Order: sequence, then C-alpha cells, then structure tokens
Amino acid sequence: MFFATATNDGNQALQRLAPTSAKADQLLHERLKAPFTGDANNNLYPWESSRDYNPLAGLEKIKATLLATAPLGKPNGGKTK
Repeated sequence: MFFATATNDGNQALQRLAPTSAKADQLLHERLKAPFTGDANNNLYPWESSRDYNPLAGLEKIKATLLATAPLGKPNGGKTK
C-alpha cells in the first residue's frame, strides 16, 4: 500500500480516487480490509537484506542531483551566519 502511494502518481492519484475526507477514509478502510495476496517473503526480503547494508565502501561513487529548499521566509534554512 505505501509503495504504491509513493510510486503510482502518489498524492495526485489518491486525490482523484478520494477527493473528500469521507471518501479517503472509505478508500483506506477498503485497502486495509483487502486480503494480502502476495508472498510475505517478497515483502520481508528488502527489509532484511538492507539490515546490515553499509554504503560507506562506495559512497564516493554515488552521483545525484540535490534540490535543497529552505522553509518559507527563512533563507539558509533559518541558520544565521
């Protein structure tokens, strides 16, 4: 459920499915009542395999774009010079 929220058009898709608080509650209850048809091992494996993962060995190889934002009205994240 949470993976789908974060990957399948996220909040916008949920807003279309349940545009009101009452419909959102109904959708949540329906999803929580739905039977789990997957294999539990497929859900546990990613968590267990990351338990002892240490990224330090290859940290310098990671390249990523970062967009840092500051709270509204607080340049530099509210830090003073």
